[in-house]
Order: sequence, then C-alpha cells, then structure tokens
Amino acid sequence: MTVSNNGTKIFQLNTNGLLRVRNVRVDTENWPDYVFQKSYQLKPLSEIEKYIHINGHLPNIPSSKEILEQGIDVAEMNVKLLEKIEELTLHLIALEKQLNKLQQKIHKKNNNRHL
Repeated sequence: MTVSNNGTKIFQLNTNGLLRVRNVRVDTENWPDYVFQKSYQLKPLSEIEKYIHINGHLPNIPSSKEILEQGIDVAEMNVKLLEKIEELTLHLIALEKQLNKLQQKIHKKNNNRHL
C-alpha cells in the first residue's frame, strides 16, 4: 500500500511488513540528560562487565529474547541507547583524565632521571 498526497509519496507499507517513510517524529516525555547530573550513579565498568557476563546484554536494555517476543518501542529504545552513549562518554572522560595523570607522572619521572 502506498499513500500519496499531491503526487508525493507519504509512506509505503509492503506486504512483508516493511514501512517506508521519509521522516518520523517520535514524542517522548523523558530524555536521559539526567545522566549528566551530579546525583546520577554511574555504574563502574567492572559492574557492567559482571552484568553482561550473567545476563548477556547491557543493563536497562532488553534482551534479544524480549525483543523477539515483544518488539521495541522506538522512542523508549532511543532514550535507552542515548543513556548508554552518555554513560560511555562519562566513562571515556574519566579514563582520559586517568591517562593524562599517568602520562604526567611518566613525563615527570623521565625528567627527574635526566637531572
């Protein structure tokens, strides 16, 4: 089925369930900027690793079994994925700070050897 308006294709739904549209706007009442609040408890990577080992997927992300059985809510999944991206960004910032401190220590140690 194809729906057009004045000759412009609005959307197309194929018999196999594929929906084609040019744009989709999804409204959501929650956006994960809360990850950047000081009160947000960022889980240590070691805890996330344990969770993945036990459950086979990221915390707060549905398993493949759940997705196959129930599908996904696109807005909800986008919120969850952005939450993970923001958490990863915070972890990367922390790792970069640690790396910079280590590099400064190494540089200082090397400079002291040459004195």
